[in-house]
Amino acid sequence: MTLISIIVPTFNAQETLARCLDSAIAQTLPEKEIIVVDGGSTDGTLEIIRQFSTHLADWSSERDGGIYDAANKGLRRAQGEWIYFLGADDLFFNDTVLDQMAPILRGSYPNVRVVYGRVAMLGRNDEVLVVLGAPWPESRKHLDSYMSLPHQGIFHHRSLFEEHGEFDPTYRTGGDYEFLLRELLHREALFAEGVTVATCRTGGQSGRASDHIRLLREWRRAQKQHGVRMPPLRWLVAFGGACLQRLLYFLLGQKAGAGLFDFVRGLLGKPPYWSRIQ
Repeated sequence: MTLISIIVPTFNAQETLARCLDSAIAQTLPEKEIIVVDGGSTDGTLEIIRQFSTHLADWSSERDGGIYDAANKGLRRAQGEWIYFLGADDLFFNDTVLDQMAPILRGSYPNVRVVYGRVAMLGRNDEVLVVLGAPWPESRKHLDSYMSLPHQGIFHHRSLFEEHGEFDPTYRTGGDYEFLLRELLHREALFAEGVTVATCRTGGQSGRASDHIRLLREWRRAQKQHGVRMPPLRWLVAFGGACLQRLLYFLLGQKAGAGLFDFVRGLLGKPPYWSRIQ
């Protein structure tokens, strides 16, 4: 059986998809397959997919109900024991990521069905702004408050989907968190220490605060769905910060608002972030 299925959901991703697929094809692990699920793109995405088709185990292009609907379509075609979702604008950290992960994955099941590594977030000049991912004991403490595992660093055993079902496509951005709550509120995950899995470019500042508010609301919906009745303190702090950010961007403009947020980060001993994203 193929060890790892790489599922790439896409929609109008002509600017980034070729690099994404190059990074997947370049993986030195032979026991892999790449599946592209396109949502009926209207730019040049389909042409890029066709150019790479000889390297793909499967691909399709048709309208869908969003990223989690696309992910579910990929799941139904995947043959791998482990499933990995690669964003169309993201890249594997280097060519040996899957080779590094393979022995860890082989040794983890059946005791553990979620394995994750670190993810590097990039700024406008491809500089690393922050590296996400912490050992499981730390991540577990925060999981009932927010998505404490970096999604782009997670490998899912296929038995997760056989037991828990597919992603809920009614979520727009928080469906990965809701799915992980099905498993990790009661079971363990494994942190692959020393492995940085992927790089992710941060989104634009325009609308970013409102997007963050929307994501936090979806996380809260998932929490309530899984029995977390009262909003956790960390979630409340994050939601308040996102609302304040949105207000400051409105009052001061994005550049000044981002600078003020980074000034506060500096007081807390953290590097600048908001003023350095695209």
